[in-house]
Amino acid sequence: MAISIENPNPKLVAKRFVLPVLAAWLINTGTWMIVFAASQPILSGLLNISNWYAEHFGSGDLQEESWNFPLITREIAEGSIPIMLGLLLGFWVLHRKRQKSKAPAPSGG
Repeated sequence: MAISIENPNPKLVAKRFVLPVLAAWLINTGTWMIVFAASQPILSGLLNISNWYAEHFGSGDLQEESWNFPLITREIAEGSIPIMLGLLLGFWVLHRKRQKSKAPAPSGG
């Protein structure tokens, strides 16, 4: 049953778009988990560079930023899980959509 533009049935719209939206949400969540995990070593590196400039130009030291490498790798691995689940779900939805479009039309007769 096709969804009409003039009078969309909310149940059909939800049934059609809930899995792609869930896949996009999983990919987005995993990406942000990785971004937040990677921000600690990036900020630590930038702070080390600014400390180097501060030492050479006589401004004093800035606060040292520390981070734990095993913790960061664990957080990045945890962020990759929702990304993989989202990709698998998205590819499954795409495969199912292609299979439905390839299905032969029933012949009335």
